[in-house]
Parts: sequence; C-alpha cells; structure tokens
Amino acid sequence: MKHSLEHPHKGGTKYTIFTTKQQNFYQLIYTNLLVYVEHYHDTLVFLQD
Repeated sequence: MKHSLEHPHKGGTKYTIFTTKQQNFYQLIYTNLLVYVEHYHDTLVFLQD
C-alpha cells in the first residue's frame, strides 16, 4: 500500500513510502531503511495517497 509520510519534527517533510502488514505490525521501507510504525507512531503522521 502506498502512503504519504509526514515527519512533523523535520519541518513537515513528506516522503513516499510503501507499507506491508506483517506479523501484526507495519514495515516501512524507505531508502533501504526498515522502520517499525509501532516504534514511531507518536512522531509520524500517515496519509493515504
């Protein structure tokens, strides 16, 4: 699923990411980095593209 990602602590910079639901959490794949929503849900805002 394609999402727009906004990081409020970085001046509202928006990224395009792809998420996959796996083992009860979402994996975010962005520039070869794997970030877990469950760790960052308090600082990231996700908007459906």
